[in-house]
Amino acid sequence: MLTLAIPNVSVTTLKEDITGLLLGFRKLSRRKPFEAAVRSWFRALEITHNRKTGLYHPHIHVLLLLPPQYFDKQQNHYLKHQQWLKLWQQVMRRPDITHLDIRMLKPHPATNTGQGSSNGMNKAIAEIAKYATKPADIFVPKGGGFTVDERIIFALAYSLKHRRLVAFSKLFQKFRLELTPPLTESEMDELDVYLWLEQPDVQAADYYLHGEIPALINRKEPLCRLCIPEK
Repeated sequence: MLTLAIPNVSVTTLKEDITGLLLGFRKLSRRKPFEAAVRSWFRALEITHNRKTGLYHPHIHVLLLLPPQYFDKQQNHYLKHQQWLKLWQQVMRRPDITHLDIRMLKPHPATNTGQGSSNGMNKAIAEIAKYATKPADIFVPKGGGFTVDERIIFALAYSLKHRRLVAFSKLFQKFRLELTPPLTESEMDELDVYLWLEQPDVQAADYYLHGEIPALINRKEPLCRLCIPEK
């Protein structure tokens, strides 16, 4: 599992920084050391929000399929942590990036159910790809319901619109097509996240996903002043 990140960013540059992050991964995946070491990859974009600082943390989780000889140092495929970090700094052209995480994926510790390591590994893989942002970053308990900061929703909608939140290569793409038929257009519509305007401060959590909410994502005017960078 490879985690690629950049330093935390403000809402005014979030969209551009996400674009740079995804382009950086594309460049990384085409570097010779990466192509020599990796048979296939799956990547998922995630953005978390820090309520204390107001900053956003866009990052990418990547599941790498490596050949058995990857760990044979005589084969010259193995990359040390610092080599991965240097490659990431180079493709991003950002020496201020100081953190990168790469580790062997292990069965999820919460799956000690006696069903073997397969179930635990499935859950560990699902943890990588299950969401683009943590609900806890958005929903705040209040008065028996939940309230949210609409600026966070607007910022995420504006920055993530038309993004490919997950992507597959080679063997992972083949596995995906074998396991899950492509979604129809109506099924894709059901996955949309809707926004609201002039609604009560407190609603049940389910309201924000399935309520009768105006779809503001396609509005031509700015969603909010804080979401659109000043020209």
